[in-house]
Amino acid sequence: MTKHEISPVLEIQLKRERNHEHPIADFVPRLQASANHIDGLYTSVNTWIKELIAVSKVITRLDNGAGGYEHEASSNKEIMEISNTINNLLKQNTEQCLKFKEQYNSLAYLWEVDRATAFKKFLKEHQEANESYDKFDAEMTKYEKLHGTILGLSNTENVGWVRIDAKPIKQELKIICEAWKTTFVE
Repeated sequence: MTKHEISPVLEIQLKRERNHEHPIADFVPRLQASANHIDGLYTSVNTWIKELIAVSKVITRLDNGAGGYEHEASSNKEIMEISNTINNLLKQNTEQCLKFKEQYNSLAYLWEVDRATAFKKFLKEHQEANESYDKFDAEMTKYEKLHGTILGLSNTENVGWVRIDAKPIKQELKIICEAWKTTFVE
């Protein structure tokens, strides 16, 4: 880590999650809250900011001894600027995290396409003996190369102060890719 790099303070995992009927690559915890999930990184970080400000209400006022400093803390210009800076960084991190996730989403066809159906279609299209051997070989080579590509994907990625742990989805992709390859071997 260089002098100017930010050390990650939060870790999220990239996993294959069920979203209605179709699994998708998604972060756990999620980056943003949605209709189905009220939790998310945005929500957590902003809750932490509000809770830090709320601590000021338990500090007894020195000027009159009644109440705390919550109003002053929540309307303090510096605190508001820091909160805005944190949210802007969170937005930038989110954009970079989504960009990182795209390399995994580009492989979603591995889990979206039914192997048995795809194999039956392949057999139907390549019934000639000479042609089918070459095509089988090409398919196995395709999945071997894809397996190598998956192995080359990074296990972790630091995005600002968020570390993405991609090992769960990477492991699952390796298994799925191997299953595709096995489909054409057997």
